[in-house]
Amino acid sequence: MKSKALAVLTLLAFCVYSRTRVAVFPLENTTGDPLVEWVGQGVPEYFFRTLDALPGIQVWDPVLIMQVDSSAWKFDSDSLLSAHARRWKWDIAVGGLFKATDDSVWLRLRSVRPAAGQLAKKEWRTRGALSEYAELRSKLLFEVLVSVGYEFAAKDAAGLKTARVRNAEAYATFARGYGYEMRGKAEDALSSYLHAIEFDKSLGEAHYRMGVLYRTAGVVEKAREALEKAVSLMPDRQAVVAEMAAFLVENESVEASEAFVSQHRSILETGAAGMRAIGMSFIATGEYSRAIAILTRAVAAGPSGLATDFTLGQAYLASGLFAQAADVFNRLIAYRPRHSRYYALLGSAYRQEGRLMESSRVLELAVNLEPRDISNLVNLSNTYFRIGWYEKAEQVLRRALEIDSSAGAVYLNLGVVYWHTGNAAASRDMFAKASQHAQSIQSAFNNEANILFLAGDIKNAVKAYRRADKVGKKNEVVLFNLGQAYRALGKKKEAAVCFDEVLLLSPARLDVLTVRAKIAEELGEEEDAEQYYRKIVQSSPQNREALSRLIKLLVSHERFEEAAEFVKEALEDFPGDRVLRLMLPEIYLKMEWYKVAVMEYEALIADAEFKEEPQCYLGLGRAHFELIRTQNARNYDATISYLKKAVELDPRSAEPEILMGILYMDYKEYPSQAMEHWRNALSKAESSATRRKVRTLMAEARE
Repeated sequence: MKSKALAVLTLLAFCVYSRTRVAVFPLENTTGDPLVEWVGQGVPEYFFRTLDALPGIQVWDPVLIMQVDSSAWKFDSDSLLSAHARRWKWDIAVGGLFKATDDSVWLRLRSVRPAAGQLAKKEWRTRGALSEYAELRSKLLFEVLVSVGYEFAAKDAAGLKTARVRNAEAYATFARGYGYEMRGKAEDALSSYLHAIEFDKSLGEAHYRMGVLYRTAGVVEKAREALEKAVSLMPDRQAVVAEMAAFLVENESVEASEAFVSQHRSILETGAAGMRAIGMSFIATGEYSRAIAILTRAVAAGPSGLATDFTLGQAYLASGLFAQAADVFNRLIAYRPRHSRYYALLGSAYRQEGRLMESSRVLELAVNLEPRDISNLVNLSNTYFRIGWYEKAEQVLRRALEIDSSAGAVYLNLGVVYWHTGNAAASRDMFAKASQHAQSIQSAFNNEANILFLAGDIKNAVKAYRRADKVGKKNEVVLFNLGQAYRALGKKKEAAVCFDEVLLLSPARLDVLTVRAKIAEELGEEEDAEQYYRKIVQSSPQNREALSRLIKLLVSHERFEEAAEFVKEALEDFPGDRVLRLMLPEIYLKMEWYKVAVMEYEALIADAEFKEEPQCYLGLGRAHFELIRTQNARNYDATISYLKKAVELDPRSAEPEILMGILYMDYKEYPSQAMEHWRNALSKAESSATRRKVRTLMAEARE
């Protein structure tokens, strides 16, 4: 009995802490009547919707599974089931058979679990009146969860056992639409969902699924209408709120989407889809570190679909973490080996990582999968261009023009290729053609300006960038380039205005905040610079450059304690950072915490990495010198030995010579040795102020 109890406890721990991955398939119709097909399709719909809300369970979206890999759905081949389990990494799959008549239904549910190279199988059978379908289905789900040792709250168990369908005809029509969706028939699915709503206008699931399909198809207003209705009917359903949030990020202003995400954050953080929506919001504002953090959590909470991984890959790409992005897209390709979009982004990641030959091979695969996709052809041409295969780049772009002669982006890229091959006339001709297409006018002027900029004609580049700015709506790329051009001309205030406009569009762009902070420093606007650096550090706590600049600004304003706190927090992230470790005792010196500075410097010197660091010995000498000067310490010789070591390690330094001179003159009363050290300091001093200081000390000593 004890061993059985232990086994149950072990199984429970596995389910709750390791998260059981589930795949759910439709039940096969053995009746032969297509009018009752909805019975088998309603099982994966209900199972997915319910399991997705349970903690400790990760369930694949049946729509994704059936559209991408339905090879094992009939449960009639162990080899196919085993291969499916390896590919999708599920712990248990559920499917089966059903039979239905006008008033009765028989459900035969099967489960398989990979175990030690075998498939452990289990089966449940139930029957009842067709009007009891919802209860029968709920009972089966409860039995499946019990079979894997799932431990859920009493309310969840009661909810499973008492699930009801409000309008049977509406649900049957809805489930039929879900079946169409699983088979990739979006138009038929939409038609069924619309009919379901005619039977029951409050059927939130139908509004939700319509919103998903309309959003995927890019039918913005209908997607908005459907999702708004779904949210009003199911305000606590995480998947529904997440879909609305993702829609707003894609189609509304940053302010509108951020407001919705903020309002519903507590719900969104309860599931992978919601955390993905939050991550999308962070990407939209350029907060890539925060996006990556929450998307990583979302992937761990997943895997209902592949969208979360895809968004994580996009976040890695946007933040410049190309190797990590490549890992994500390679993982996605393992799931969907014929999805060209994954190859396209993997190729982009490889190109930006410098793996150009791999990029070309991957992008050629993308083109083979979707030979008429203009974006794939342009993407491939960019890699050929980077390799230096200008002729191949031109050929690919010419092929794109054969598909769509109005593609302005193709003319733009051809213009760049021709410019690099020395054909200036053809380059200008391509940019002129690009400017004839409304969507490309701004890009054409921008690219023309880029060429002028690279050629060193900065003034005319500024004119072209300004022209690009005027012909279209505010564009981050154009404004950023214009700011860089103004900066190259030394027009810092004009550059600052451009970068401020970029920040109005994307308030958290770290690259722009960094440039803006540097300009503020150059203009002497140190308070503004501090605020920019604070924003960078808040968004990206591990940004060393911004952190270092912020600390130096705080020190320059004598806000030493605040600076010290920043350094200590940074050292938690970068415990081995040399600059930060040397900075902390230096700040303590400025705070006049001399004994603390001594302890910090002694700890550094005890570390082999700093044993020969002159700054440590100079700092230790300065700290002891101040203790002698302010607290009547008398360790003159030890202090002098530290300063001599500093000179030995850095013979060009004047400061230790000055301090040793003062010690010999004022405390040890050896004026001749004091003068010798000051003469050494005078020969090493690089600034006129230091030389004046030494001469004053020598003059006072002669008196």
